[in-house]
Amino acid sequence: MKGAPVRIIEPSERTAFAYRIEGGMDARDLDEIEAMDSGYVTGENWPSIVSESVDVRHRMRYMRGRSLGFRYLGTVDPDYWRFLRGIDPDLPPIAAWMCSEFYLNGTERVSDILENLEQVNPLRYSKPRANGTYRRKVRDMMERSAGDAGLGQVAGDGLLDDLALERVPVGRFGSTEIEEIGGGAYSMRLVLSVRYIGRLKPPGTV
Repeated sequence: MKGAPVRIIEPSERTAFAYRIEGGMDARDLDEIEAMDSGYVTGENWPSIVSESVDVRHRMRYMRGRSLGFRYLGTVDPDYWRFLRGIDPDLPPIAAWMCSEFYLNGTERVSDILENLEQVNPLRYSKPRANGTYRRKVRDMMERSAGDAGLGQVAGDGLLDDLALERVPVGRFGSTEIEEIGGGAYSMRLVLSVRYIGRLKPPGTV
């Protein structure tokens, strides 16, 4: 579909997750990462204006090279945490894991992310692939999000193949910004954005 992307989850401060950076990040790493951001635009409207020359992938490539990773700390917006838990109590950490897998390793399509999620099985479900545990919970989340976005026709068994995550530029809604959280530890915020990549049918059609 041409034109603006069709998003079922719009990126915002509401859809952000916070993570502790694992693997021994130090002040030198922070300097190296922030040195990549020479394209930052500052001024009265910062951070609503972000230079497109700042590429999130540069930060992720550096982190992979240093064997740094993410440990989920929490959902930034309590209302979004409640929204996810209202669908399923396990959705906040599941959605956060999907978001970090995408940003760090570049896996875009939701169905592919779920394959990796089933292998790692961070919530230790019994036979998650055979039982479809993660897929069921994530499909419920995506269908609810699509309905809230006025895209109720986006649903069905093939939905997870038709969704992909998007990178949110550095600084927009706090995306990939790093903070020191005490004791020499650092945190990063990742922002969830999901677009529909299938063929969008008119409402009321099959």
